[in-house]
Amino acid sequence: MDQDTQAVIERLTDALATSGLSLRRFAHALGTSPSRFSAYRSGQTAPSAAFLLRAERIAAALSEARRDKIPSSIDAIDALRRAAKRGDEDWTYALALELRDRCQGPVGTAQGRS
Repeated sequence: MDQDTQAVIERLTDALATSGLSLRRFAHALGTSPSRFSAYRSGQTAPSAAFLLRAERIAAALSEARRDKIPSSIDAIDALRRAAKRGDEDWTYALALELRDRCQGPVGTAQGRS
């Protein structure tokens, strides 16, 4: 395996570790399948430069959110699933509203919505 491929593998592995997510969840956060992400990490397939940068950027954002104790949308979805599984309808509804509001935040404002 050449030096550049090894460097990409190391950077993807570091990004995965930094994210704090499972391989499956991190792959989904990146918009790819777990099997494709594994192929990138094994050197079987080379990701685009944009993919590598996106992986590092998302991993850093998730790490910073954890450090600052700010729940990510992934954390909110997990909490929503747990509440629904417990049958706690009031909490499930409250979490769903919170998640909706978080998703409309800066993105909605940037698109001219308020």
